[in-house]
Amino acid sequence: MEIRTIQTKWSMIFSQTDLSRMQVSGDGESIKVVLDTHGLKCVEARVMINNIAATIRPAFTIQVIHGYNHGHDTKDMIADETKMSNKRIRARIPAKKNPGVTDLVFMGA
Repeated sequence: MEIRTIQTKWSMIFSQTDLSRMQVSGDGESIKVVLDTHGLKCVEARVMINNIAATIRPAFTIQVIHGYNHGHDTKDMIADETKMSNKRIRARIPAKKNPGVTDLVFMGA
């Protein structure tokens, strides 16, 4: 899947404000999305993550920047499989050097 295709899909789904929170990179084989959820409620972050997952079919990673001091609610939601459930999530990896970041690894659909 090409990055341009992903961006085109996103432009039809997300607002400009939402798009400014997201970056996608990769070579088609390895796709990485960076999502800044600062200032979002947990439900808003969950909807964005699930909508991103719905638009990308191959395996990919979302690096969620939730913050450390005020981002613990989002961090806790991401870590809890009952609160952030998506059958495609293969791993939830907190960053070792930055407690305000968590990687969600998705398997292909």
